[in-house]
Amino acid sequence: SNRRWDVRRTAIEALGAIGSRAKDAVPSLIKALSDKRPDVRRAAIEALCATNPALRDSLPVLIAALNDGNGEVRCAAIRALGVIGPEAKDAVPALRAPVKRGNRVAHPPVK
Repeated sequence: SNRRWDVRRTAIEALGAIGSRAKDAVPSLIKALSDKRPDVRRAAIEALCATNPALRDSLPVLIAALNDGNGEVRCAAIRALGVIGPEAKDAVPALRAPVKRGNRVAHPPVK
C-alpha cells in the first residue's frame, strides 16, 4: 500500500479498468473500503463493480458503505447495490433508513 492517497486511488481505478480479469484483486479492493480517504473508498466500490461479476459476494461491505461519512461513497454503494439487483434484498432496510429519517438529500452516517 502506498502512502499517497492519489496513487492508491489511481491503482484501484486501473484495476477497475482491467475488469473481471482483475478478480484476484477483490480482497484488496474490499480492504480499500476502510481507507481513510473517501476518494479511495469510492474508487474501490466502483472497481468492485467492474472486477467482480459476482458482486453479491461483496454485499456485506457494500451495505456497510451505506453508512460512510462521505456522500460520494454512499452513492457509489447505492449504485453498486443497483448493479446487484434483486439479490441485494438484504440491503433494503439500510436503503430505507434515510427515507425514514426524512433525509432526502444525503444519507448521514448511522451512529
